[in-house]
Amino acid sequence: WPVESSLVSVLAHPPYTQSALISEWLGPVQERFFAHQCQNYNDVPLPAPGTYHQQRILPVLLDSFDRNSAAMTTHSGLFNQVVLHCMTGADCSDDTRQKAAALYERYLAHPAVSPHINNGLFGNYNGSPDWTTRAADNFLLVSSRTSDTAMMLSTDTLLTMLTPTPDTTWDRFYLLRGGENVSTAQISPEELFCHDFPVFHAAFNQQAQQRRFGQLIDTILSPEGHAELNRQFIAATKQKYSTVKFVDAPSQSRLNAVFEPLLPEGKLSPAHYQHILSAYNLADASPQEQAKTLFCLSTAFARYSSSAIFGTEHASPTILRGYAEALMQKAWELSPAIFPSSERFTDWSNRFHGLHNAFTCTSVVAGDMQRHARQHFPGVLSSILPLAWA
Repeated sequence: WPVESSLVSVLAHPPYTQSALISEWLGPVQERFFAHQCQNYNDVPLPAPGTYHQQRILPVLLDSFDRNSAAMTTHSGLFNQVVLHCMTGADCSDDTRQKAAALYERYLAHPAVSPHINNGLFGNYNGSPDWTTRAADNFLLVSSRTSDTAMMLSTDTLLTMLTPTPDTTWDRFYLLRGGENVSTAQISPEELFCHDFPVFHAAFNQQAQQRRFGQLIDTILSPEGHAELNRQFIAATKQKYSTVKFVDAPSQSRLNAVFEPLLPEGKLSPAHYQHILSAYNLADASPQEQAKTLFCLSTAFARYSSSAIFGTEHASPTILRGYAEALMQKAWELSPAIFPSSERFTDWSNRFHGLHNAFTCTSVVAGDMQRHARQHFPGVLSSILPLAWA
């Protein structure tokens, strides 16, 4: 296909397009080139187009979609990427932008797409794109499973999800079913991207694999000895909210049997602390670096104990709160300097234990701690906190 790419990048532009002979010969070549692009870049991101691609290749792809309009919906992953790069490429001509905008209007009029644009959310809030701002939700990707489902997102969000960094957020889009906005709270992003919007799947997975929180779960709940709990704890990290709750007496007893031996007198046992250092290759790290990791692990366990995951509005798994607090206590012991203040540390500790009339919702503590870590040691946080919780 590099030969076909080179041919269309030259011959599909003036003055060659003025020759009927060249145009007739080039037609099948351009069709093969387009078929290759559809096959290879509908489910994965296009390489970031440089000047040459913006000026020579993107216009050819627009022309191919113009001739094969059905491909706009059957390959909406590729089509949306092409329009995205046409509208944002610094070296794209005004003519290219105008053609991309006109083609997108045709796409929006398609019966598989049009039900999703009249919800007061799309583009200019009145059913049309607003290309004057990259913050407008101008892009609609149709699910590869069913046209009843679509994703609506802005130029900036689409760009960052195609080329993510560790601090990219993966929930700044609308999920639409039958044109109506639906909650993504209990939807696994990994499942959504795998089955409905695969263009994001590889990039999401790559970022998710860099998050190492699961190593602590495997240390505490070995897949061999605690298979079901391990599965439940890992599954909960793949979505923002869990329907599984561990607040009844039998559930809390199961958790106590696992976690109490790790917390003699409410503190991490020396052996368990060493297991954590080993799991995260921190044996030779400075006390401050060890503390940052323990702080971020505590943040994650605070979320486990909250109503978002294994707790409810009125109850939460006591031992998980205790474990989160023990991780935080050890971080404080190693390096008080990583905390906002001793007063904040005491306040968080009281909230974990419900002492001195401190409000006890651990989602508040988890949120406070997460914001602090993101501000002061974001690299450590993004290497640990599950992507669906970030």
